[in-house]
Amino acid sequence: MVISKRNWLKIIGKKNPLTPFEKGGIFVPPFSKGVRGFFLNLWRILDKKNSLKSKFLIPLTIFFMLALNCLYAQKTPLATYKLEGKWHFIASDGSTLFAPQLLDEVTSFKEGYFRVMKKINNKEKWYFLDSLGETAVTPDCDYVFDYSEGLALTVNNLDEQKLQNKFGFIDQNGKQVIPMIYNDAESFSEGLAYAAGNETRGWLDKKGNFVITLKTKVNGYTFHDGLAMISNSEYKIGFVDKHGNEVIPLIFDEAGSFSEGLAFANTGYKLGYIDGKGKLVIPAQFDYCDDFHNGVAFVGFLDKRNAITYGAIDKTGKFTIPFKFEKARSYSEGLAAVKLDGKWGYVDVMGSFTLMHQFSAANSFINGLAFAENKEENKIGFINKKGEFIVILPKCEHVVDLRLNKLVY
Repeated sequence: MVISKRNWLKIIGKKNPLTPFEKGGIFVPPFSKGVRGFFLNLWRILDKKNSLKSKFLIPLTIFFMLALNCLYAQKTPLATYKLEGKWHFIASDGSTLFAPQLLDEVTSFKEGYFRVMKKINNKEKWYFLDSLGETAVTPDCDYVFDYSEGLALTVNNLDEQKLQNKFGFIDQNGKQVIPMIYNDAESFSEGLAYAAGNETRGWLDKKGNFVITLKTKVNGYTFHDGLAMISNSEYKIGFVDKHGNEVIPLIFDEAGSFSEGLAFANTGYKLGYIDGKGKLVIPAQFDYCDDFHNGVAFVGFLDKRNAITYGAIDKTGKFTIPFKFEKARSYSEGLAAVKLDGKWGYVDVMGSFTLMHQFSAANSFINGLAFAENKEENKIGFINKKGEFIVILPKCEHVVDLRLNKLVY
């Protein structure tokens, strides 16, 4: 039997070769491209047409599919960029992950899935691609967040203004495992997710059961370092632990999530840092505070021009880097991107420049690479810690760093 498009359509029983068929809630394109596509299509035909199965072809197909999957799995997604209406996906070695996709938006790569959006009849459709660029999960909802701990938060809009919504969760097969019945919700973190129903609010486990409940008119957020922020109708902020105990009372007007055992919080009009018991361990003196990373946090003071000047402190509150930077990003892999005299460079934990300020844009290092732009050299892409461009991107509309899940250009 010749494997032609006509025979393929007879086997799968479809009239339109461009229409994907559905298998277990996952849309599978009938004509995948490339070598892997050949073996996928062969397997589908063998699966549909028992007369073609043999002791030789089936094991051979399985072997090549596994080998190719292993080959693709070794490629770590680095970034995606939009060029001439299509999104291009590249690996950390600069190679192409799969063919460019005609999409309206790509936001992230998390837990093995790219979250993407395409407008169909002027309506946004959010769904997930797998690591090979094939449609993997198509949630039946108006909006979906990234997967977090195996579940993705889904949203249905009840009005055109999107002011009234219902929230729930799907698993990695697209199954709605927690129904969209909640008026508010957050993604899962440390095994729990905040949700607010008509009568009960608190934190759900992954079976959809409330394991921590809150008082009415108190809102919750995600857990970090074993503590979750809460706020009341008067916009006061406090924290609860995983037993539901209010370990830090609702007394702050401004606060951040806990990171490395500390969280910034205000006293009056200034910010300092509190510990897990709510004790102010670094005096409130700053106009800006960031989370601690690698034992260091960037903080800032307002200058005479009403602009923030940035420096850094350690966990004792000791100033480790002078206050001279125009902007600063958190430390990662021992380096932080900072802006001085209109240019970006990188400093170590002592504040010494390891890469002088020469870039028009710069972001954090992950696995030895960081996104940067050098307008003078007309280069955008990813540099190593020597400042050399290892992956150069073409001039494009947008770039998303898929390690940070952040629009960087």
